Amino acid sequence: MSFLLLRFLWTSKENERINLYIKNVKDYMRTLITTLLLLISPLLKANEVVFPEGVESGYVLFEFDISKEGKPTNIEIIEDYPKDVFAENALNALKKWTFKVRYIAGKPVVQENMTYKMEFKVEE
Repeated sequence: MSFLLLRFLWTSKENERINLYIKNVKDYMRTLITTLLLLISPLLKANEVVFPEGVESGYVLFEFDISKEGKPTNIEIIEDYPKDVFAENALNALKKWTFKVRYIAGKPVVQENMTYKMEFKVEE
């Protein structure tokens, strides 16, 4: 009787080790796949931006909603620096973006009052 009990305890410990091993393999594979996708995915390159003479950087701060389809709506420019240099190009770019849709109880919902700061910097 005691032999069977010891065998059961040993099997239980062995199962814990196997489950831990499987979890580690899953974590490793998830990391590997993510890394490979990043390596083979093309880099997104923004349209070329013409910088006025003497301007090396700037930004445009937006506030907007994201529709149930993931498109930006009700876009407002909260702040831009230098004033009126990048705003028009940044606004045109943002209008083309698609964002991840948010779901609540399985239904897409509007995401309100989102902010995004689009930064511009001369490549060195």
